[in-house]
Parts: sequence; C-alpha cells; structure tokens
Amino acid sequence: MIQGASTIDMPGNRELWVPDVVYIRGLYYYLYSVSTTGGHTFAIDYATSTTMESGSWKDHGIVVTSTDSNPYNAIDANAINGTGANEFCLQWGSYLGNIYQSPVAINGEYVFRPGNEYQIAY
Repeated sequence: MIQGASTIDMPGNRELWVPDVVYIRGLYYYLYSVSTTGGHTFAIDYATSTTMESGSWKDHGIVVTSTDSNPYNAIDANAINGTGANEFCLQWGSYLGNIYQSPVAINGEYVFRPGNEYQIAY
C-alpha cells in the first residue's frame, strides 16, 4: 500500500506491520505500526486514499508512540465510531501492555489528544 518507507523517522520504518483499513466518510484509512528491533519503541502511523489503489496512498505520519515509559505498546491500531460527528475512537495495545482507547478527531487527519487515553482491557 505504502510505496517505500513510512514517514516515521525510526529504524524499522520499511517494515510496516499489524495493518488495519477502515472506511470513514469517503476515505480509506490505513493504520499500521512500526517498531524498533528488539526494543519497546513503537509508533502508529496512518495513510489515506480515496480508492485503495496502489500509489494512491498519502502517508500522514505518527498518531501515537510508545516507549518503555508508557503503560501501553503503540501497536495493533483500530478505529471505531465515537460520540461526535467527526470523532472516532482509536484503540491500540497488546497483551504486554494492555489495550487503550482515546477519542480522535477525524477531518481527513487524525488528531490524537495525548492524555485522553484510557485502559479498556487488561
């Protein structure tokens, strides 16, 4: 889907994993993770496309990151409907760091509000 490396500036940015695609108001959102090898530094990035055709994806950059100091791992992202017209909930995490959720504003861009994340599973 993404041609070349992710826009995430970290080792491993050519190895995109745990992808998810959701369709929201005329755009496909491709959520994926990047990880450093052998560490606990993770990042969730996303790209958008109107068609899902190869070469049509625009990479937007990091939504959420995690390091050893976070209580979660920023992997396995998923988006679900939220409470507002332009709001959805982003869920992420793993068995090593539990599952978290945060409201995000979507208007062609994910707007993550640090500090609004909360644990939904252990």
